[in-house]
Formats: sequence, C-alpha cells, structure tokens
Amino acid sequence: MLRSMQSLKRLVRIEMSREAKRRRSNEGKPVAVCDTPQLPPTPPPSTDYQAVLLALSDEYVSAAYAISGSLAWTDQTDDQLEEYHGLISMGMACLDSILKNFRLMDARREARIRLRLATLLYDETENMMECEEVLSKGIQLCERSKLVDLKYAMHHLLVRVTAKTSPKAATKAVEKLTAEVEALHVVHWTYAFRFLRVSLSLQAGLSDVAVVLKSLQTLADLADRRRHTAVQIVAAMTEAMVHLRSGSPDAIELAQCSLASARTHQLRDEMNALPQVRALLDCLDLACAVMQFGPTQIEHKLQQMHANMDAAAKSAGWKSNGSFQVPLGLASGEHLTGDSGGVIQTQDGEAVLTFNWLMSTQLYSMGYLLSGLATMQKDPVNPKAVSYLAEGLKLCHVTPDPLTQSLAARKVRLGWQSSLSVTIRLQQAFAHCSRSEWSQASSILSNLDHELERSPDIIDSATKAMIVYLKAVCKHSQGDLEAALLLYSDKQLIFQTGIRDVGACRDLQALATLDRIVILRGATGKQEAELLLASIESYCLTHSNKALMSAYYIVKATSDTNESIIIKRKQHLQSAVQAAQMVKNQQLLCVILSCMTEMFFRGIVGEQAIKSATAARSLAYKTHNSLWIAVTHKMYGDTAELCGEHDKAASARQQAGQAICGLSPELKKRISGRVH
Repeated sequence: MLRSMQSLKRLVRIEMSREAKRRRSNEGKPVAVCDTPQLPPTPPPSTDYQAVLLALSDEYVSAAYAISGSLAWTDQTDDQLEEYHGLISMGMACLDSILKNFRLMDARREARIRLRLATLLYDETENMMECEEVLSKGIQLCERSKLVDLKYAMHHLLVRVTAKTSPKAATKAVEKLTAEVEALHVVHWTYAFRFLRVSLSLQAGLSDVAVVLKSLQTLADLADRRRHTAVQIVAAMTEAMVHLRSGSPDAIELAQCSLASARTHQLRDEMNALPQVRALLDCLDLACAVMQFGPTQIEHKLQQMHANMDAAAKSAGWKSNGSFQVPLGLASGEHLTGDSGGVIQTQDGEAVLTFNWLMSTQLYSMGYLLSGLATMQKDPVNPKAVSYLAEGLKLCHVTPDPLTQSLAARKVRLGWQSSLSVTIRLQQAFAHCSRSEWSQASSILSNLDHELERSPDIIDSATKAMIVYLKAVCKHSQGDLEAALLLYSDKQLIFQTGIRDVGACRDLQALATLDRIVILRGATGKQEAELLLASIESYCLTHSNKALMSAYYIVKATSDTNESIIIKRKQHLQSAVQAAQMVKNQQLLCVILSCMTEMFFRGIVGEQAIKSATAARSLAYKTHNSLWIAVTHKMYGDTAELCGEHDKAASARQQAGQAICGLSPELKKRISGRVH
C-alpha cells in the first residue's frame, strides 16, 4: 500500500511538471495570442452629420430671411413665396431629421434643437398641434435632465402658441407658471412670465384691467426689493399704458402717476441705457396732455418730446431692429442665452430681458402723429398740424433697413405701419375739416377707401367708425343733409345707452348723435331729436373733454321745446362758453356767440348788440370757415343797419356774399335765402 501511494505522488509530480498540451494547429506550431481583433476596425465617421444638418438648417433659414424683406414690401408672386416656404421647409426638415434619425447623447443639445424647431413652426406655419407636440416632448426631456432655463423657455413659447387659439387657456397657463417660478425663486423667469401675462392681456383687448395692474404691482414690488431699477422703470411705463387703454374715468391721472414713478429714476444709469423707454415716456406724457385737453400743458409736453426724441433715436443703445434689453440685475449663467430661446440674453455678463418695439423711423412716424394731434388740439387751423402729419406719412412708406427676420415678423411690422398710415391720413382729413377744406378731406377718404378694399383687416372698429363719421361731416358741411343723416345713422355711429365703455369710438357716436339732432330739428324729426339728446346727456356732461360738453350745451340751448325758455337758454350758453374757454376752442366760441347774437340781440338796437355781432365775426375769421364768416357778417350787417351805420352794413353784406361764393353749390342753395 505504501509503495502504491509513493508511486501516485511521483506520478502527480511528473504531470505537474509537464508542459500543458496544446491543440495541434498550424502544423503543430504554437500560435501567439493577440489581444487586438483580427479584423480591421470600422473607422469612425469622418463627418459629424448632426453638425452638418444643424448648419444646413441655419443656412436654409438665413437664406429665406434674406428674401423676406422683398416679399413683405412688394407684391410677391407665387414663385417667390414658394421659394421662401421651400427654404423654411428644408430648414425644419434638417432639424426634424436630427431628432428622428440620430440618438443624441447630449440632452441640452436635443432640447435646443426641439426649441428651435418649435419656434420655426410657431413663426412660419399654422400647424400649432405639431408645435405643441414638439414642445411637450422637449419639456419632458428638460425635466428629466434638470435643464431649467430650456424648460421655461419652452413653456414661454407654449403659452404664446396656446394664445393663438385660446387666449383664456394661455392666461391660466402663464399664471400657473408664474406661481411656480416664484415658489422656486427663479427671478428672471418670474419677470419674463409676468410681462408675458400683461402682453397677452393687451393683445386680447384688456378685459381684466384690475388683474393686470395687480400683476404689474407685484412685479414692481419684487424689483424694488431686489433693487432692479430697470425693471421698475419698464413696469411703471407699462402700467401707464394699461391705464390709458382702460378708459376709466381716472385713467389719465393714474397714468400720470405711473409716469411720475418711472421718472423718479431719470438720473440713474439704468434710465440712460434705455433710450426707447425714455422716448416712449415722452410720447405717453404728451398723449396724457392731449387727452386732458389742456393747451398749456400740451405745449410744454410737445417741446419736451421734440427735444428728447432726436437724442433717443440716435443713441447707441437703439438697435436697428427696434429691440431693447432690460437688465435684470442678475448674473448670467454659462448657457443662459442659448437656453432661453432669445427671451433672456446675456449682456456684459448680466441677464437681460428682451423686448421688441419700434425702429427709429417708426418712432419718428408716431412722434409726428402725436405732434399733429397736439397742434390741432391747441389750434385746429394751425397749418403746422398738416405739415407734421405729412412728414409722419412719408416715414410710414420708407422701406426699413434689411434685417434678418421671418416673413411673419416683417408682415407684423408692415401691418403696424399700414395701420399707422391709415390713422395719420384720417387725422389729415380731420385737419382739413378743421380748416373747412372739404374737397381735400373727401379726397383723402376716397383714396383710403380704395386701399382698404385690398387690405380691410388693417383697421379696427374705431377706425371704421371714424371713416364713416368723417364722410358724414364732409357731406353735412357741403349741404348734402340727406346723405349726411344716412351716414350719421350708420350702425357704427349709433350711441348705445347703458354701456359704460369710454373710448374714441364712443366719443364719435356721441358727436354723430349731436349732428343727427341738428339735422332732424330742421326736418320733421324734432321728437326723435329730443329723445336722442336725452340719451347722450349723461355721457357728454361727465366727459373729460370739455369741447364735447360745450357742443352738447350748444345743441341743448338751441332746442325748440317749450322748456327752452330764455333763462334756461342763457344758462346753457353760459355753460357752453365756460367749457369752450377751458379748452380755448375758437370754433365753438364762434358758434356760441353767433347763437347768442341771433337769440338775444336780433332786432335790438344798442352797443351790446354791435359788440356781440362784432365778436362773433372776429371769431369766424379765426376759424377759416366760409359758412360762419358769411353768417356772422350777415348778422353784423343787420345789426349795423338797425343802428344807422348803413355803410358798415353794406360792407358786411358784401363780405358775406364773397364768403358764400366759396361754398359748395348745395350749401349756397340752402343758405342763399337766409343770408341775402
């Protein structure tokens, strides 16, 4: 047994010392082991196709934007539009191909591509469902990858997409987002979403004034706590615009308080860095003065606007595309500009909120319009008003500098300029009416009709009502009472009782009603006239425009009802004089003194009768109105004849005849029997 055990151990030692037996191959020769694969490796792609597609997308979109200017400002052909849309489609197809055909390892890169694609869908197409789908997937990606700025940039765009189809849903969404970013203390997006909330309300007609003002106040309080002065300035300026748009009885006073709040920072560097805001503050200041109908204040504000506008428009901070940046007082992150979709950018290492506003030529157009309005308010017959408006109209037709913009963005600017052009021409018509230049006013309205047949969507309901009213005034002033009455009775000029709205359209309806009353009294509608007068009494007597109040008292004083006893007529005319003097309206004063002369001094001999007729005649010359010049000369001639001043009477009647020669044939026919 022992021998057997020793033999076994010896056998084990021999086996352990023997080399390992190799598999016979290659004729029994050992083969070296190699760590590298035997087949040649697949070479990595020499081209980054994702980068190529991104570059191609940018090239296609840039090429499309390069031709957008010629498409927007000229009558484009189908071939040109097809070329533009083809380039945009190729740009979007490149982005879509990246998302569908490549697995993107970088979440930020994928999110940025999705945001870019959604922006193009929003700007260039009507396919909002696909845009929402792209954004929804992008938001989910951002939430998984903790990309905060990209997430809220997509939400910002999604709110704007929703606003196209459902403004109420967009408002609810932005309010929810505002609460979310406030809870997370993401200050720059808090500012962005609150300003977006105000913008949506302004676009939708501002039906929720109190909510918007509260949002602005909350925003201003946050900016005040954090010492973000630029945000405070813009919030106060926006608040002033909201007040003016609201039409409330104290809107002007509240707007002026907001403007004063903004101007408390006028010596700060933040204000100096915002030339667009400074210019807009001057424009709003002048608008408040015009709406208050204070001639002295208008003169001061007009000079201030003229002095500051040139400096603001020529400032280095005024970009060619009209945009401006509001510093948020926050340090900018490394990826903020690329991640925010252009809403928030970086400037000198600081986060800035971007606003789109007017280019310098558009600002000057608006400035000339306000200058014309202010000049007419001070003196309706001042020729400077027509000159200002003419200059503003020229700038409306100036082709802007070439910009890298989408066709949709260019059309928005073009639509704004077209709308401003219509407004300026209507004010030109008003200016000609104030100077009794009826043919020029009628010509403007006729040309405007032809243009609006091609583009009826560029004007709102108030502008349509203004066109109808001006046509009625031209017919009325040239003696075509039947046509004038028909236009004054148009549905757009019917004054609806029980409505608390105050605005330009409502004012036109009240004026049209007063004109209807005057015509109806001369026909067979005296009872209807008195009912109409009663319907507008409250509106006219509580209106901030004293000229409208004066016009109402004039019509009331000339009422032929039994209640119009002499003492009441005197009271009404006295109230009319006081209101007209407050706004220094020479035309109304001429009409009032003419009525007083006719009512109280007709057939009366005495110095007071001569003074009244002389004063009316002097005012008539200031109005440049041939009709009232003829009427007042006739009254003066009659009074002078009774007082034994036959030479003066003959001269006055001769001048009345000369004035009548400048009237329209229809008007000559109507008054010839009364004057001669």
